Amino acid sequence: MLRAVIIDDERKSRENLELLLQSFVENVEIVEPPLWQKWWFIMLGIAGIAGIIYGVFTSRTQALERSYKLQLVDSELTALRSQMNPHFIFNSLNSIQYYILKKEPKEAYIYLSKFASLMRKILNNSRLKYISVADELEGLNLYLEMEQMRMDGNLNYTLKTRNIDDVEHTNIPTMLIQPFAENSIIHGLLPKEDNRKLDIVISNEKSHLLCTITDNGIGREASSLMNANRSSKHTSAGMALTQKRLKILSLGKGDFDVVIEDIKNPDGSTGTIVKLIVPIIT
Repeated sequence: MLRAVIIDDERKSRENLELLLQSFVENVEIVEPPLWQKWWFIMLGIAGIAGIIYGVFTSRTQALERSYKLQLVDSELTALRSQMNPHFIFNSLNSIQYYILKKEPKEAYIYLSKFASLMRKILNNSRLKYISVADELEGLNLYLEMEQMRMDGNLNYTLKTRNIDDVEHTNIPTMLIQPFAENSIIHGLLPKEDNRKLDIVISNEKSHLLCTITDNGIGREASSLMNANRSSKHTSAGMALTQKRLKILSLGKGDFDVVIEDIKNPDGSTGTIVKLIVPIIT
């Protein structure tokens, strides 16, 4: 009898405990953790911070790489200018020698004065990567005046600009046009007896500057045949260096390009036109 009572008490105790637990569970309010404490939000935050760190590191690395490349470009451009200037001076000295040998002291003095002015301009500009269009035209005019004197006045040339409002603050690479003008004179115009014409135009084409050097010379085909028959051949070092400069400059400022075309008119006259495409630099 006593055993039955004990068993019944245990059963009632269990039932009471179950009821108590059920009541507790029903009355307990489950609280969701805040958004920033959820595992997926924490993982996302870690990934975002890692991405920012990687982006900053990559940007810094690219900036250092660009800086290093620009330093290399500047060094190579300086080296190219140092090669070009002696070449230009050498050709000018040849012109002076030619004129002095003709024993005309007055003309030689004028020639030497122009040469001195040109040398001063070259030395001043040799430290610069870019000069104004006005400075470039002034240097070209001095050079062409010297060549005109050397050819006894038998060279007609024009220097023009188109659609450039401010030639003082529109820039182009130093000594860009002169090597091509020199090439036109040596290979195209000098072999002619007379009627030598050279026209140089720098125009603003909105997206770029277009420099055209047009001559009415004998053309590249006839010039190549003449050079093939010469024991001493003139190599256009200045022109080759300028083309290399254009390729280097295109790394930092935009598209530089050079296009050379032959002119063959219906009347049989020939010539060459050189087109230099240069980004507008102000």
